[in-house]
Amino acid sequence: AMILTWMKTGKPDPSLTANGVLAGLVAITAPCGSVENWAAIVIGIIAGAIVYAGVMFNEAVLKVDDPVGAIAVHGYCGTWGLLAVGIFSVGMGNGILEGAVYAAGAPGLLYGGVNQFMVQVVGALAAVIWAFVAGLIVFKLIDIAIGLRVSEIEELEGLDIAEHGIRAYPEYITE
Repeated sequence: AMILTWMKTGKPDPSLTANGVLAGLVAITAPCGSVENWAAIVIGIIAGAIVYAGVMFNEAVLKVDDPVGAIAVHGYCGTWGLLAVGIFSVGMGNGILEGAVYAAGAPGLLYGGVNQFMVQVVGALAAVIWAFVAGLIVFKLIDIAIGLRVSEIEELEGLDIAEHGIRAYPEYITE
């Protein structure tokens, strides 16, 4: 993320750099016990690119106000981590599940396994669908109960003023 930001703007962005680090950590969480060291580095580098592209996509295309990049870090890079298991897993198994389908482990695509990748795709889709539907229900209930949106004036003014009566970052105000 830092390198991409540096290439695009001519200087590294501290926030995107930190999000790049977090993106790598989030992405390696699912496959950490089943990938080799070189694969962990590749997964982290790809996560850095995903978080940069995700933040830019959310701002420019979706017009989503995500000031800390949480959607890109946890949503996009978490999904990438789930899929990375099905690509980079060495299929480690320790015989604990003797006789089970995956007792010897399930290798990823790079190690000749297709099944694990398909399992990861189904799991990632299930997680995305669950999060979307559960979020939709919760946010709709909040909207019905107390309202979810603020007025257009409050939105333009900024919620720091509307809710707290102060500006959060006065050094960035250009009036």
